[in-house]
Amino acid sequence: MNYYYNLGRLFKKVSLKNKNNIALLFSLNSHLSYQEYDILSNKMARYFLDHGIKKADVVCVSGEKHISTYIVILACLKIGAIYSIFDPNSPIDRLNKIILKCDPKIIFSDSSIDELQRNIDERDGVIFLSNNNNIIMDNIVSLSGDSILETENITGNNGAYIMFTSGSTGFPKGVLITHNNLLNFIAWSAQEFNIRPGDRATNVNPLFFDNSVFDFYTTIFNGATLVPIDGDLVKDPARLIEKVDELKCTQWFSVPSLLIYMDTLKAFNKDNMKSVKRIIFGGEGFPKKKLKLLYALYGHKANFYNVYGPTECTCMCSSYIIQDHDLESTVGLSPLGKIAQNFDYIILKDKCIESSDEGELCLIGPCVGSGYYNDSSQTKKAFVQNPLNTMFRQIMYRTGDIVHLNGDDGYLYFVTRKDNQIKHMGYRVELEEIESAANSIDYINESSALHGYINNNSRIYLVLSINIEVESAVIKNDLRKIIPEYMIPSKVIIMKMLPKNANGKIDRNILKKNMELL
Repeated sequence: MNYYYNLGRLFKKVSLKNKNNIALLFSLNSHLSYQEYDILSNKMARYFLDHGIKKADVVCVSGEKHISTYIVILACLKIGAIYSIFDPNSPIDRLNKIILKCDPKIIFSDSSIDELQRNIDERDGVIFLSNNNNIIMDNIVSLSGDSILETENITGNNGAYIMFTSGSTGFPKGVLITHNNLLNFIAWSAQEFNIRPGDRATNVNPLFFDNSVFDFYTTIFNGATLVPIDGDLVKDPARLIEKVDELKCTQWFSVPSLLIYMDTLKAFNKDNMKSVKRIIFGGEGFPKKKLKLLYALYGHKANFYNVYGPTECTCMCSSYIIQDHDLESTVGLSPLGKIAQNFDYIILKDKCIESSDEGELCLIGPCVGSGYYNDSSQTKKAFVQNPLNTMFRQIMYRTGDIVHLNGDDGYLYFVTRKDNQIKHMGYRVELEEIESAANSIDYINESSALHGYINNNSRIYLVLSINIEVESAVIKNDLRKIIPEYMIPSKVIIMKMLPKNANGKIDRNILKKNMELL
């Protein structure tokens, strides 16, 4: 039977066809072939089965880019377990919220996170293991590397992974994506970006960030090579570019913020990025003035793609190839493009059940995820029945993004958000989650998180009223115990009292006007 109804079956086909090709390339001296990756993940899958891990159980793994992390991911897919990758540097309070929501059967974590382990040890039935290559290899070395029979019993509706995003309630939301969602995504991306064996794609995106979904699935399930690059190297643009050239990477994908940061530090020049033929960016808007500089260097030899898509719809749902004429003016942002094949969408006017050419983008189709894991109330708010279809059940995802459909070129353009969600350094951030963290600190009376730009660089501001004298640095350090680093405000502003509107609520508009953020 030659039908790939789950990711385990698809990988088997890809690995047999490309068994001697490199699947994971860490350095010139450290890599795994498809055959080796297949065998090691089969061994890991047997380890799971021997320890009672079964279909639909959750496995949590810390996001270090070790060989072991990638083995755990593929092993989960082969037995139908659902994996969730967490940021090992995230505050312990936030990690506990994620683990509580997931209720995992097994957790792979860096052994240095003693506090996390102490908390987990108090939970019945949870297996805690170090996410360390040597330790994991010792655990699985004696197990069989033959194919896993359980793979045949996984359906397309089986969950593949849970990706956590910021939540407006102060509690992270875990998006559940299925095998079917990913099978459709893999097929579209192979066609859209012409990804083939021989391609080498960078994996600079953190594994707990949904841009990494594109990195992993579009390469590993299309016979190409994934080049994992750890966070320390990403912070050193000169060395990062050296590695991209040394390993002959053909594809780059990241948020615009990283490209702008690297360009600011003079990492790019006409003589590097030698093998790169696709530069893909997404997760936030790329200011045209900055994009034009990069395009001038590499536009003659590489295609530039602006991509868009929410975590809830399998990472990506549109793509647009930048053309010379797009950069004749540096005003505004590039088009989002046209919605991907096998997707559908409607644009709803605010509070109106009718389609429009400007309004909230609502996505429909096989890439729409299954909702938020273990969170029915949030799922019901965002994953709703298509109001234009009264004849049968058709679930759509309300993105919260206000877009405009240009009748002349047929492309979608981003306009704004309908809520307080922002994109900051590529991460999706609910300003309410920052406020919730601030309000949980004893000496803070009330807070308002705001977002703006300085020289096209995204900035988060936190306006507070407090009841004691505290330095901004102390406030930021206290926030670091609750929220991840990318949510920490660039600037803390202290006022005696925050302005209120007629309803007695904090008036964000007055605060923005006072700070010249509008």
